[in-house]
Amino acid sequence: MPRGKHTNLLATLYEDEAANGPQHTTLPTGAQSLDLIRPRPPNTPPARGLLSESALPPTPVAQRLGYTSINKNGSPQTTAVKEYLHALVADKITRSYDTVEFIEDVWGLPREELKEPEHGYKLPIDAVKHYMGAAYKKVDTDDGPVYPCVERSAYEPLSEIFWSISEQIGAAYRVRLPGLYAVFVLMRDRIMNGHFANFKPDFLFSFLAAFERQSWLLTALCGELKKSRTSKPATIVESVDIKKIVNLPRRVRKSNPETPQSSSTPPAVVTESEGPSASVGGKRKAQSMVSHEPPPAAKKSRSRGNDDPSPAPVQPRPNKIRSMNRKDGTLPSYPSPTPSVSTSSWATPTKEKSSKGSAITPDELQIIKYINELGSHGIRSYATGFLIVDYDITLWYIDRMGVVSSSSFNLIEEPHLLVYFVAAVTRAGASSLGFSSLLEFPDPSPVLRLPVQTFTQYKDVKMVLPTARDIHGNVLENLDFSIDVDAKGKSTRRIVPTYAAFGRATIVIPVVASTVTATKICVCPPEDRKLVAKVSWQVEDRDGEDEIIREIHEKLAADESRKNFLQNIVSLLLSTTRTMEEMELPRARMFGLSEPHRVCRVLVMHEYLPLTAVKSVKEFGSIFADVIYGHHAVYDTSEVLHRDVSVNNIMFYYKNNNSGQREVVGVLCDWDLAKKIPSPGNEAIRDNLLESFRTSKKFPEGHVPAGTEQKKPTVQQPSGIVGGDQPEKEIDVLRYRTGTGPFIALDILLYNKAPIHLYRHDLESFFWVLVWFVATFKPQSQSCGVIRDWLSNDLKSIGETKKALLENGTSWYNAIDCNASQEYRRLCKVIDKLRRSLILPLYKEYVAAEESYLDAMKAIEEDNDHESPMEISGLRKYATESPSTDQTVSDDPTTAWKDFVSKLDVMVEKREAILTFDTFTKCF
Repeated sequence: MPRGKHTNLLATLYEDEAANGPQHTTLPTGAQSLDLIRPRPPNTPPARGLLSESALPPTPVAQRLGYTSINKNGSPQTTAVKEYLHALVADKITRSYDTVEFIEDVWGLPREELKEPEHGYKLPIDAVKHYMGAAYKKVDTDDGPVYPCVERSAYEPLSEIFWSISEQIGAAYRVRLPGLYAVFVLMRDRIMNGHFANFKPDFLFSFLAAFERQSWLLTALCGELKKSRTSKPATIVESVDIKKIVNLPRRVRKSNPETPQSSSTPPAVVTESEGPSASVGGKRKAQSMVSHEPPPAAKKSRSRGNDDPSPAPVQPRPNKIRSMNRKDGTLPSYPSPTPSVSTSSWATPTKEKSSKGSAITPDELQIIKYINELGSHGIRSYATGFLIVDYDITLWYIDRMGVVSSSSFNLIEEPHLLVYFVAAVTRAGASSLGFSSLLEFPDPSPVLRLPVQTFTQYKDVKMVLPTARDIHGNVLENLDFSIDVDAKGKSTRRIVPTYAAFGRATIVIPVVASTVTATKICVCPPEDRKLVAKVSWQVEDRDGEDEIIREIHEKLAADESRKNFLQNIVSLLLSTTRTMEEMELPRARMFGLSEPHRVCRVLVMHEYLPLTAVKSVKEFGSIFADVIYGHHAVYDTSEVLHRDVSVNNIMFYYKNNNSGQREVVGVLCDWDLAKKIPSPGNEAIRDNLLESFRTSKKFPEGHVPAGTEQKKPTVQQPSGIVGGDQPEKEIDVLRYRTGTGPFIALDILLYNKAPIHLYRHDLESFFWVLVWFVATFKPQSQSCGVIRDWLSNDLKSIGETKKALLENGTSWYNAIDCNASQEYRRLCKVIDKLRRSLILPLYKEYVAAEESYLDAMKAIEEDNDHESPMEISGLRKYATESPSTDQTVSDDPTTAWKDFVSKLDVMVEKREAILTFDTFTKCF
């Protein structure tokens, strides 16, 4: 493909970047006992705002990477990002996937359609020779890149190789496809500004010419180079034989209807040419990718055609991530928690690798970092990239389930694979480059090229839902929406992405219903047609947020005394759930990749204003009261708990009341972590306390009750924000900490074993939202900052920090009252009343219960001199197991233990009466 300059329309792109990002700049640190930092002021929201807006604090992970001690000179430290990603993907990597099948499955160019120019493909010999003798190695550190090799001479010749092959591909196909043209770009250490971090990838395949200012939004895929001068010799193959690709047999899935496959049996795989007896690779079979998420409960099954690969045994995750702060910026080697997946390279035999090859190397982590950043921008379902180490190229694919890397191939000795790779990328359409298959891009004719606004603002791009269900469950078809991103950056209508290409990866997109669609969903007035679409990838068998919202609406609507609270719960106009196959995800076409499966859920809702858009303390108070009452009405009618109450999830809108006056209405949004949890009763709550105490390390010196030494607290996700992607089976069997760290109740943060989520835990989260907002909100700029100490990696450390602050009145005053703006300082009295009368007494009772437990354990220890070893062993076992019946308590011969359990029952009853809806609203 020619490298000549082409007309570009970057003026709007520059305006958009100036208005929208980067989101993290050098920020002042603040005051007294809490370290408060403020983001730059966002743009002023319009009269009516919506869910997708940049004034909201970014996701918890982005807050950590942008605002905590990880932040240095306004940009996230490389080491911290890599540490986070290493912990996140360590058990989600599938390696050595067949190279040809990888290219075909991911970028969508069938091997039979690979064409060649009249005189065949040729490698540029001079560039290859220069590359063989050249060097280039960059090591990223927190202070910027370090170049161990003074001469970075491999950059240019490698670029010449790629450019030469691109030009030959252009000559081979002659007719360009309309739409996208991904061109190879040598970055030369240029910074790629992003929503979350500023990085310097070595290479890009971009929709922009090489001389233009590059953007993640206009990037097809990214690349990384590691080249040493002492590279081993290689045999140069000048003439490229693409028949090695074109004539390669294709594997097909084959299932025997007479012998249904069990969940432990992989699908049969044969080649088209060799028939059923053909072996796959001859020696090794692909193993399944595993995930650290627990397997979902067996609720339902979805048909995935004949591809039913077997799940591999789940390997334990490392409990601790070792420090990565080496002086030279390199990363230590980590043992892989999962075996690598190996399939044969059909074009060339797969090289045997040692077991050490399964560890994540520093080079691999580097390219994963760039691809993750690419996957965090725009409306994408996956992202791709490539890593070159000396002569070997490895192709990389990242989606919401994990990472897949191809078998490596030698670009000098196997140039047919390089040609196929470049041809597939440069001929790929939008959906084959990772953009969501729900998007319908405009017809590029007559210019045969889409303008940059198509990807920076999604101008003239539509989101099309083939089928969806409304709030009542009725099925509607052929629904389309225009993506409505503000071109000048003066409003809040922007796409809000999530940091990470993995997991749920929620994206909120401002949309406008077409005339036909608006009629179908009854939003005909023009002002009501501006909506938002929430797109996320959730574990397949987890209850969907749309189903939870439907149940809530049904129960509230049926209760005449509470139906008015429907206005305080997020509205749902449409929802659809689509499988990986329906979303045309490459993973669905790949062999040997198994659970966990995720599905794409799309919810279309009305627009709302963020909490930061409030105009007065009176409005804030009204909004806060609305969501408190609405949340209580939901639990009363449907027993559903939100479990993720946070600043981001409290929003509002304006409406005219009966008197024609404009008033605010608070709305509680984001019910994707919500769960139906009936009140468990005081006995179960008591058992939660005992479970926490018995797994604690705070035992009397020299006394470790039997069975406790192996108990460990619930393993936390590396970000410290434990989401609710993991499905829960039974309340008392499998429990997880859910929510956003700074707002999680202290019970959930401090208990050594995650407790049953109670109504009062959500209520306490409202208290911490109140504290956070009043302490960090600046009315002049309508922006909300963060409290640095509440954004730790470790949830328990957040709990200890909040608990210590709670107990010290002076520190509390200095941290909250002194940082609050003058207008909102009047709410500090309400907050302090809640602290002193409800929240602090709640945790004093917790401390008292823990002390009583330790006293009982000491008494048992003192009985060692009077009881037989068998009796003592039984007592210790009992002390480390929660009593489940009164009979168990009465059978215990130790008076101290029986007294403790009786006292604990009284304490639990007293404690549960402290923080209730009535006591909370009375204070507020």
